Amino acid sequence: MFTLGHLTIASLLIWRIVMRQFRMSQATLLSKRLSYISVAYLNVLAWGFLQTSALPAEDRLAGIPYLYGLNAAVFMVLIFRLVPSRQMLLDWVRYRRGHWFEWVWDDGSPSVGAIAINCLITAALIAPWMLLASRGRDSVPLGLMMATLSVGASFLIYATLVQIIFSTRLRAPLTWSVGVVATLIIVPLIVLARLGLFPEVSSRMMTIWTFLGYPFWDYSKPGSFSSAWIGLVMQWVLLVLLLSRLRRNLNRLSL
Repeated sequence: MFTLGHLTIASLLIWRIVMRQFRMSQATLLSKRLSYISVAYLNVLAWGFLQTSALPAEDRLAGIPYLYGLNAAVFMVLIFRLVPSRQMLLDWVRYRRGHWFEWVWDDGSPSVGAIAINCLITAALIAPWMLLASRGRDSVPLGLMMATLSVGASFLIYATLVQIIFSTRLRAPLTWSVGVVATLIIVPLIVLARLGLFPEVSSRMMTIWTFLGYPFWDYSKPGSFSSAWIGLVMQWVLLVLLLSRLRRNLNRLSL
């Protein structure tokens, strides 16, 4: 019954996506409302498997990287499938702009708001479980908190970049956005790894790796948390600058 129930839920979600594309071919693949439900459902389901009391504490703690990986894959899909086209943005700016809840529910509004809400949903669901799984390990909760904040900021940065690209007149914006995001994720990681510039080398490297969205290391070392915190602040400064650029692009669409 358990398997049948979840297969039924998955089938209903797929059916809603197919019917949405059939009725509104120009719409985004996923609605914002459906993205919130899907993110919450997948996280609850994953924690049901990874954090069951039948597993020893070590195994439950070992499941946390898999949860981060699952959410990373889900958010990368959402970033490219929730983003409205330039024409949808144009219609939204001219006719429906003005209420904050439109950023939450209106599929024609910028996708950054929906990504932020999905980040909050994910954090609210997994943070208590991570704290429970890491009881008795002083540095682990600190590292998990930093990792969650940094990875969430990275998703918001990528979502804002993608929305900026889709708000311009570029041809094939999906191709451009995939290329830009893939380059930002892969190229710095390869360069730093080839040069041997890992976080353990110095505090500067901890700051750089956190800024790039890879804040995964041992926070028990002196000064590691403060170095990572600088990288996190740099992420949010970059996010604010990108949001300012997106706002300017939206203002141009309204002219």
